Amino acid sequence: MNKPKPATPNINKVFAEGRAMDEAIRMSVHQALLEHKQAGNPIAVGRNGKIVMLKPDAIPILDADLTRP
Repeated sequence: MNKPKPATPNINKVFAEGRAMDEAIRMSVHQALLEHKQAGNPIAVGRNGKIVMLKPDAIPILDADLTRP
């Protein structure tokens, strides 16, 4: 018996809507910030037009629902 293939997303539709990509980026940034904080590594951010380094204990990690825009 042949199993049906899983649906493949239409890449043009994914790019046009943007939601799936926005969510993937949001989750990836969250994960990267969390990993930097846990590893004790600083991150570079822009503040008042300048690049500054945030110490790991100053890295903001939100517990908010990541599915929100």
